[in-house]
Amino acid sequence: MNAKLRITAAAAIALGGCAYFAPTALGDDVTVKTKTETVQTNQKSADLSFPAGITVKDLKEKGDVRDALKGVTESAVTKDGIKSLVSHRLVDADRKRIGKLSGLDLSKLDGRIDQFRKDWKSKYGQDFKIDENKAFSDQFVSILQGEVSDPQALVGHWPVPVTEGYAMAGGLGDNAQTAGAKIDTSKQQHDANKTFGGQTNLEKGRNVALMYIPASHGAPDLKLSLIHELPDIWRFDIPDNIDGPKLYDNLLTHLTWVDEHRDQWPGDVNDAYRMVAHHVAMALYDVPMHAHGNSH
Repeated sequence: MNAKLRITAAAAIALGGCAYFAPTALGDDVTVKTKTETVQTNQKSADLSFPAGITVKDLKEKGDVRDALKGVTESAVTKDGIKSLVSHRLVDADRKRIGKLSGLDLSKLDGRIDQFRKDWKSKYGQDFKIDENKAFSDQFVSILQGEVSDPQALVGHWPVPVTEGYAMAGGLGDNAQTAGAKIDTSKQQHDANKTFGGQTNLEKGRNVALMYIPASHGAPDLKLSLIHELPDIWRFDIPDNIDGPKLYDNLLTHLTWVDEHRDQWPGDVNDAYRMVAHHVAMALYDVPMHAHGNSH
């Protein structure tokens, strides 16, 4: 198909005048080309295309891919939900590597989640429950679907780099960068010597997808890699450097940052859902939070 979709910056309806949630400056419209479709965006240019070895194919699965983002986000903000996140929302290889998290003390994360949910209900008058068709519509999230045609061509190129790197004026956690530095995306790809098949589930004919989340609320644009697994579920393929403690720390860092800036949450609840989902995705893919250079 040759459809055009308009992606409107989620930050455009965020509260004005706050540095952390300040919207990305909008420039001229940029046409983003793929093998079968063109996505029109006034955000940062993004080449939403698969690496060699994947053929673009309309699988009629956009709704289910959106549901995957809803599911992983709701699990991340549910007490003890990190276990469900790992067991239901990540691909086989990641589940096996991370394990059952039995050795982790989840009390600090659960305490933060409990406070976040109370603050959420106080702000929006409702429990945290996403309507993915409103929060993650084509206006805000782009999805490219395809099928593996050559597994060997994908070695070292899947999952795709989550972000192209961006200048930072500060950050949180162990991955905080100095001003003007760029994120090293090499660790966000699988080992180039890894062969696919078996637990990795990237054999010929396997359905895959890319999800593009544009920059908003002070957070960078992201490309998320997903694989369809049996019986019928889309799961996120995350970097190999993420183990149980790392995932725990990343989620705690991002949810703490979001909750501590609750006075700056968007007025629109669907925009707020997008904000939280953005941070959960950053935690999964080991992307640190950053503040704008003009933050106070």
